[in-house]
Amino acid sequence: MKKIDFGLIFKNSEIISKLFTSQEKILFNQQKNIKLNIEKSKNLKKEEINRIEKIELSKINTNIRKNKKQKNKNRYRDNNNGRWIDFEG
Repeated sequence: MKKIDFGLIFKNSEIISKLFTSQEKILFNQQKNIKLNIEKSKNLKKEEINRIEKIELSKINTNIRKNKKQKNKNRYRDNNNGRWIDFEG
């Protein structure tokens, strides 16, 4: 089998059907799928990193909210001047 630049042939499906037998078409599709899978895996790695970063940020934000709520549970509003006052003890 001759070495063929698949990138040029990929653009025109008629040429592919004329040049290849069914076995060669299967080989071509396998090579095309491998290239696509490599590209997907590169993108997946980026997406996975972004997903992990988002999860970590959301954990931090959740902890900040919880700490804020806990802090507010230990306070009460003074009706005379409208200030927040911490509970003693």
